[in-house]
Amino acid sequence: MDYVYTTTTDSIATVEFASEQANALSMELLQHLTKELDILSADKEIKVVI
Repeated sequence: MDYVYTTTTDSIATVEFASEQANALSMELLQHLTKELDILSADKEIKVVI
């Protein structure tokens, strides 16, 4: 299951979460989000993350 979806347009990255049954952030989702933010922070072309 994909927990985090990222799209980039120019220098803007948009990060979206997979739908959850409840309005909560699971530990697994947070781990995937952390990994994705690490990747984006290393990309010098990305200026904004939404």
